[in-house]
Amino acid sequence: MKSGVKIIAFLILAVIVARYINQGISAYDMRFYSGKDNGYFARFESICLLSSFFFALMTNKNSFIHGLRGLIIGFIIGILSYFIIMKTIPDSFLGEAYYLISFLLVMATFFALRKFRPINSRKS
Repeated sequence: MKSGVKIIAFLILAVIVARYINQGISAYDMRFYSGKDNGYFARFESICLLSSFFFALMTNKNSFIHGLRGLIIGFIIGILSYFIIMKTIPDSFLGEAYYLISFLLVMATFFALRKFRPINSRKS
């Protein structure tokens, strides 16, 4: 599968997951809350898992290792983007902005790593 198709498929999956979590949070579904976090821990978990999935999806050799790398990068980016949005975005758009900033940073990090330190990408 070509990388452009993979990116589009990943973005569709990320939008579906983000909408599902946001709808659960707005419906006050207690599965998405951990105390008084307003659902951000559920969002953070999904960003970590989706970044791991993205790194594993975009590589062909050692997908498990790259998936772990994606998990670590997703963890770091999830925390950094949370602090970025808390200082800059109005309250009404926090959930959507958190996903958007996080996913864009995960993708940018992947392509930066691939450019500066080659990650075996699938060529098909």
